Amino acid sequence: MISEYELQRQANMASNKARLVEMGLEAAADDIRSHTHRKPAQVKRAREVTVSHVQPTRARSSRLSGLPPEVEPDDDLIGDPVDLQLPIPRAGELKRGSTAPRLTVEQSAKLDAIEPVSSAELTDEEVHAVKRAQEYLLNESTGSWREHQAKNTSLWAEKRQLLQEARDLFGLRWPTWLDQIQSKLPPMGATQSARDQTMFAIERAACGLGLGYKAWPNGVGVLLANDEIISEKKAPRPRILTLGADTEMLKREGQRLECKFGRDAGNGWAYNHALGKLRSYQEILLREKFSPPEQPSAPSVRDIEESIGWYE
Repeated sequence: MISEYELQRQANMASNKARLVEMGLEAAADDIRSHTHRKPAQVKRAREVTVSHVQPTRARSSRLSGLPPEVEPDDDLIGDPVDLQLPIPRAGELKRGSTAPRLTVEQSAKLDAIEPVSSAELTDEEVHAVKRAQEYLLNESTGSWREHQAKNTSLWAEKRQLLQEARDLFGLRWPTWLDQIQSKLPPMGATQSARDQTMFAIERAACGLGLGYKAWPNGVGVLLANDEIISEKKAPRPRILTLGADTEMLKREGQRLECKFGRDAGNGWAYNHALGKLRSYQEILLREKFSPPEQPSAPSVRDIEESIGWYE
C-alpha cells in the first residue's frame, strides 16, 4: 500500500510539472538533466614550477588589493566597436537552482494589474517596432568604453538615450514603472555608469528587446529565443519584462543559456543584476500596495527541480 506521504509527494510532483508546462519550461527538462549529472573528478597532475617565472601574487578582488579594476564590465549589447576583447568563459555544468521563494501566480497577476497595458502581449505593430528599434540601435554608434573613459562620459547613459530615441521614433512600449523603479529603490551600483547599465537592461527587456549577450547567437537571450534561429520566420515572438515577471525563473533561463552558449564574463551584467533590481521593486510593491502586506511564497526553482527529479 502506498503511504499517505508518498501520495502527497506524487501529487506535488504532478502539480509542479503542470506549472512548468504552463510556463513553457518543461521542454528544458532534458537539457537540465544533461547538465546536472556530475562528471567524474579528474586527477590533477603535478607540474614543475620554475621559480624565476613565478609572478607575484595579489588578491583576485581589485577592491581588496587596492588596485583599480583592469576592465569595466561591458556586455556590448548594441554592437559597439569593441576595444576590450574579454575572454568568454567556457560553458559548464548547470548549478543547482535558486532557493529564493518565487511569486505566486496570484501575486504576479496582482502586480501586472497595477499597469495592465504594460503587461499585455506585444501586438503585431509593437513586434515590428521592436525590430526597427533593434536595427536603429545596431546602426547608431555610441563609441567604445575607452573613448567614453577618455572623455569622462558615460557609455551606458548614451545607450539609454539612444533607446529612448528609438522609443519615440518607432513607438516602443514604455511602462511608467520604469521611472518609478528608479525613484523607489536606493541607488544600486557603485557608480552612476553601473546604475545606468542596469537600467538600460531593464528598459530593453520591458519594451521587448530582451536580455541578450554578445557571446550568444543573434536573437538568443532571456525573454527571446533559447536556441539558434535558423530562419527569421521561425523566431519566437519576443516576451516582455513585466511588473509580475517570475524573475527567479527568468534567471534560470539565463543560466541555461550560459551553459549552452557561454558564460557571462561580466558576472551578472547580462541579465542577473537587472532581474535582481526588479525583484527588489516587486517586494516593495507587495508590502506597500496590498493589505495585509505580502512576500513571495511560491516554491523556489530548486524546490521544483528537486520535486521532479532533475538532480537524480
